[in-house]
Amino acid sequence: MDTALIKDFFDCCRDAKKILELLPPLPQGLTPRHIQIIDTISQLEEKNGLVKISDISTALHVTRPSITRLVSELAAAGYAQKAGSATDGRVTYVALTNKGKSCCDFYVKRYHNWVSSQLTGIKTDDLICAAKTIRSFYAALKNSEPPKP
Repeated sequence: MDTALIKDFFDCCRDAKKILELLPPLPQGLTPRHIQIIDTISQLEEKNGLVKISDISTALHVTRPSITRLVSELAAAGYAQKAGSATDGRVTYVALTNKGKSCCDFYVKRYHNWVSSQLTGIKTDDLICAAKTIRSFYAALKNSEPPKP
């Protein structure tokens, strides 16, 4: 593959990072990862009703301890609530509070709708192709050992 194309792709990745910097400021103490967890809980609640820590972990391909820590932070900040299973002490259920639902509504649903309205000149197939290419590029490199100087 042409190395000039690789360089251009890396330049585009830096531009993509700048896009993330345009996100609206988050509430004190929340990170983009917290918003991703809130969004995932919302999606799983709509799909399954009850949401377990393990469901979030599976959906995001992240370890359970990491999800447990993030959900505990969300619960402490009032965005989620946790409850142990009455029948299985290993299971913890998670639900969004009204504060969490409001956060999801603004930072995910309303913001994504606004972004969609700004992208009228971009074809759906082009966006799908860009996402697929970025994921494939990442998958090809994530477990590879780069050359050493």
